[in-house]
Amino acid sequence: MGISWLAEGHKTNQMMDALRYIGLIVIFAGTIYSFHKIRQRPEYEELRKRNLARNLNFIFLLPAFWYKKEPALKPAYVKLAKIGLVHAFGALFGILGYFYLLDFIYFYMTGRLPL
Repeated sequence: MGISWLAEGHKTNQMMDALRYIGLIVIFAGTIYSFHKIRQRPEYEELRKRNLARNLNFIFLLPAFWYKKEPALKPAYVKLAKIGLVHAFGALFGILGYFYLLDFIYFYMTGRLPL
């Protein structure tokens, strides 16, 4: 009777660890999948035709807002840079939001949520 709360807390911690790892794997897989889907966009196709897409990572696209590119290509660079920024911040806020959700679940399960 005296140790049952310890065993119950241990099971809760194991379950929360499992949820944390599963969530991180899902967020990581979703980020890679969405990056792959973004690379299939028509803007990339326009840059591939002109052989400009070999080092086309989002970090290289960010200065597109300020560089003077060829007028036909600048909209593609700017659109891809916007997508990259949204993607990067979306992944960051997704991870942070997931951890807040896990904390909420943990406090609810342990009875420390003041509701």
